[in-house]
Amino acid sequence: MTPLAAFGAAVLLVALAELGDKSQLLALMLVMRYSRPVALAAGMGAGVLANHVLAAALGMTAFQALPRAWVEGALILAFMLMAVWLLGSSEEDEAGSPSEETAPGPQRGSAFLAAAGLFFLAEMGDKTQLMALGLGARFETILPVVLGSVTGVLLVNAPVFWGGEWLAARISMVWARRGAAALCLLLAALTAWV
Repeated sequence: MTPLAAFGAAVLLVALAELGDKSQLLALMLVMRYSRPVALAAGMGAGVLANHVLAAALGMTAFQALPRAWVEGALILAFMLMAVWLLGSSEEDEAGSPSEETAPGPQRGSAFLAAAGLFFLAEMGDKTQLMALGLGARFETILPVVLGSVTGVLLVNAPVFWGGEWLAARISMVWARRGAAALCLLLAALTAWV
């Protein structure tokens, strides 16, 4: 198969796998906290790219060597930490201080770093990471598969950064964060139970 076929297959399969994935919830939580869609989308792309390059480089055998319980435990911990992070927001964040949301500099950088780090972790053991591994083995090429898988993730999740900002302007941030924290705890419980 050609590199273009590998790229196209990765875009299509990963985009379909991402629909309704926890990544969309993560994107919504991030835009409600930072309100920086461009920085968040760039951070998400960087985090997913790093994750999928790492996955392709390590190969399927290294990933299969990890006990499933470790992967599940890491996901449970990550969801619980996200819930704590959401509930632990400062009062200034809860009030939605315009000066903070529009402040240049650290806010923009922290939005990028938060998105990159959280998406890198969220993709660990995710079906799209496994799909990138499998497609890399199937097509025997890494670059087109990784670029296609990252494109698929961005196509599905990046629009949430702009739509989520519109939604955040119309709902209570306090209740949105509480609801998102509750969803994180539910996802942690479902990961532990299923």
